[in-house]
Order: sequence, then structure tokens, then C-alpha cells
Amino acid sequence: MAGCISPTPSTASSPDPTGTIVPTQAAATPTAPPAASPIPPTPVETRDVTLPQKITRLPKDRYYQPSPDSLWLLFVNPDGVFIYQIETHETMKIPTRHPHFNSNVNWSPDGQKIYFIDCTDEAEEQCFLVLYDVNRGILETLTRVPPEITTSCMTLSPQGDRLVYYDRQTGDVYLIKIPNP
Repeated sequence: MAGCISPTPSTASSPDPTGTIVPTQAAATPTAPPAASPIPPTPVETRDVTLPQKITRLPKDRYYQPSPDSLWLLFVNPDGVFIYQIETHETMKIPTRHPHFNSNVNWSPDGQKIYFIDCTDEAEEQCFLVLYDVNRGILETLTRVPPEITTSCMTLSPQGDRLVYYDRQTGDVYLIKIPNP
């Protein structure tokens, strides 16, 4: 029977070569399973990487996301949505329609657009998925987020044509197709 424990040897009698019955003893220790083959060591590559360089000091406990070209940092704080230019140290505030609560910021794969949730209040009763065109400086409302959904972990597809997020209250996952990404 596979997966079952075999019975322990008993103290039954067995004959010895002279024909006399000699009692046998149960094994004192169980037999160990066969030893596993050792895993060969994995080769480790060494790269010559520079140490991290401090570029600026921004508000603590905030979400930061580098642009695809690594020239900008996108972040949100209680005052709004911002992009920080790493080389010039300039900070630019992204215009929002509802300055009360903004979250779930994402760069488009080409770095030309920023997607985020823009809410009228901190209770998130009226929220909108918006897109900011970095080159043109235009904010566009794409859709209203239903009030019963509390968005979290919004992520844009690598092609920039779909956006997925989940409701942190229910765990339901939602997909939005982005027209003309």
C-alpha cells in the first residue's frame, strides 16, 4: 500500500541453522531514507555596479515610480501628483480636477502619459480614471470609477492598452481597455 507505514518487525521466533527456535528482536532504530543527491552550486556572476547616489530628498512614505527612460520620478503626496526631473532637480505638479485625493499613479510604457485615480474627496465616493499627457499638458478623464470600488494596485499593461486594478475591499479584479494608448 503506497504511502502507508509498514508494520514494525515483531518478536516472532525464527529457526536457527541448528533447528532451534531463537526469538528475534525488533529493530531499535528505523531505517533512514536514502540520501538526496547534492545540488550543484550555481555559478554567480559579478558585475561592476556603482554605489547608489543620492539624487534628492522627497517626502517620506510615498510611492515613487521612475519613468521608463529613468529621467523622471512620479510620486503622490497629500498636495497632489508630481513628477520630479532627476537631472535638473525640478518638481512639476500635475494638474488635477479634484485635489482632495489622488492615487494609483502609473507611467505609460512610452513615458508620454500618466494614468491615475482622481477623487473628489478622501472618502473616494466619486473617483475618475484620468490621463495626463506629459507633452501636451492636457488632463483627460477616461471613465468614472464606480463608488463601491476601492481601487488598489493599478497597473498598466506593457503595451499601454489595458489597465488592471483590484478592489481592496472585495479582492475583485477589474480590466479597463484604453482606447488609442
